[in-house]
Amino acid sequence: DRNSIWIFVFVQMEPPTWAKLRSLIEDYGVSAEADGAAASHSRQAREEIIRKLVGNHDAVLNDITNSAPRTQHELPRLPGVYANHVDLALRESIRRISDGS
Repeated sequence: DRNSIWIFVFVQMEPPTWAKLRSLIEDYGVSAEADGAAASHSRQAREEIIRKLVGNHDAVLNDITNSAPRTQHELPRLPGVYANHVDLALRESIRRISDGS
């Protein structure tokens, strides 16, 4: 089932999974209904943010783990050693936005 696909992509596979995730989004989109905080957003809005996050994940990951950012100096950053953890957090965020479960 569809949730099994998401669980497989987010939990079972080793990086890089972003190309496969992009393909899944293109093929299946996101769930029509969602739970939790995701339920307060339309399917279209959730799909849009997921597409943007998947398409820009390298830039987002690099920004979060950049110890010398060029802008937004007030935002806290994580050391690059945590990049794998940040990558997992980004994937989990996408999973939750997709259906909220």
